[in-house]
Amino acid sequence: MIEAGAWPKPDMICYSSSPCDQTPKGQEGAARAMGVPSFGLDRPYKLFTQAGPGLLEERARGVDQVLEKQTGKKMDL
Repeated sequence: MIEAGAWPKPDMICYSSSPCDQTPKGQEGAARAMGVPSFGLDRPYKLFTQAGPGLLEERARGVDQVLEKQTGKKMDL
C-alpha cells in the first residue's frame, strides 16, 4: 500500500515493542519508505520485575520530548 501510494502519509510514526518483536522493524521500514520521522518505545523485556516499571516510565518520558519537537507544541498533561 505504501509503494502504491494508497496509504496516507502521516506526519510521524510512533510505535511500541509491546505487541510483538516484528512491530518495531515494520514501523521503522514504513517510516523510512514514506520519508517521515519515527519514534519507538522499547518496552523492557522483563516488564514484570522490580525494575521493569521504572525502566518503562524512564523510556516513556522520551515520547513527550519527541512529540513536542515534532508538533512544536508543549505537552499539556
